Amino acid sequence: MPIKIGGMHGDVRADHDNLNTEVEEIEQSCIRIESALARIENTQAVQGQALALILEEVLPPPATSTTFTLGEQVPIPIKTLIGELTKMPIQQGGMHGTAAAAANPQFNVGFMAPYVVGETNPADGTLDPPVAGDTCKVTSPDPTTCLVVPDATPSVPNAVQTGFLQFLKPATGFQITEEVTHADGTNFPPVTDTFDILPPAAVATTFVLGPQVPIPPAPTPAPAPRR
Repeated sequence: MPIKIGGMHGDVRADHDNLNTEVEEIEQSCIRIESALARIENTQAVQGQALALILEEVLPPPATSTTFTLGEQVPIPIKTLIGELTKMPIQQGGMHGTAAAAANPQFNVGFMAPYVVGETNPADGTLDPPVAGDTCKVTSPDPTTCLVVPDATPSVPNAVQTGFLQFLKPATGFQITEEVTHADGTNFPPVTDTFDILPPAAVATTFVLGPQVPIPPAPTPAPAPRR
């Protein structure tokens, strides 16, 4: 029988048109998907900015400096072993020594004062809690004049270190240096605290008697003049 070539051309064209339609639909779907993804990204960016603003209002700013606070001095307990001091309440923000109006805070030989080292939050002055790995070093240039006795563990919440300074000899312009080292290497500059150490303060009135001596005789009255 004769072969008829081209009898199915109409079907091929229909399939081709259907394929083009499907491709166009896929392209439109891709465009819609890309538009949706862009909207999602914009929404996430806006949400991120909003979250950052909320956290900025709620959370305090990070600490920016190291602080060193000395409490009010108290007498050094008699027969106290170094490193085993009798614990006394730390008075943060207390009067520095015995003369608040002096150029330097003043303390007395034979007394000790508690200290607190921390990292202050600039927003409200509170102490930021230390991070694991943070260390603190409080240094005295002459331990025979002023001895640093740190606590084994800080006795004040969020402090990096607490302890006592023992004032042992008079000194003017004595300086103690405090340095906090962070585990991540972002250290603040060291802090230096300057104060004077005065001789021991008087604590009582004394009355001293010397050796006895005879009472001198009363002088003889001069005779009355004659008339």
